[in-house]
Amino acid sequence: MPHNHHEDTDRIVVEVIIRRDSAHTIFQELIDGAPLVKIKSPETYHITLGFIHSIHSSETLALRDYLQNFITRKIHPIDVQQTICRAGQFQDNDAVVLFFENPISLRLLSRTIRKHLLKFHGIDSYDFSNHSQPSNYKPHMTIGDGTRRSVMVLNERIKNANAPYTIISTEIQARIIPR
Repeated sequence: MPHNHHEDTDRIVVEVIIRRDSAHTIFQELIDGAPLVKIKSPETYHITLGFIHSIHSSETLALRDYLQNFITRKIHPIDVQQTICRAGQFQDNDAVVLFFENPISLRLLSRTIRKHLLKFHGIDSYDFSNHSQPSNYKPHMTIGDGTRRSVMVLNERIKNANAPYTIISTEIQARIIPR
């Protein structure tokens, strides 16, 4: 069920920032040269834990600060290490994403943040009708735009790698994405 976005709304993404050395390794060994239409810079690589759509602009800063305060007080420091298991795409979307071998810790982290959101004016980041994030949401890393062929090539690279592709992070942030 699509939600009508108003001009006076923003989005907030909660993301695990991938360490620069880890991001560059993933880019150089897995992504560089892949048949992608658009490739994200490794400087921007992150794991999306969750997002909130259609937050009224008047509440965006307060919500971002609320989330960042929670992350700083209750979650940091954090050690995130995840092994990439496959590439994929979401339905009706050109974005090519990477999924992880054992995402349970990421899902628990995402659920913890979600439960905390309910305390901020009852915002539920998983309420599809209000905020566009489905209940079966999977934390993921977006690497660019592409086609099914892009996904097939990346999956072949992952399968044939000499060593697993592992990302490392120690930082989580809440970031505003203006409309």
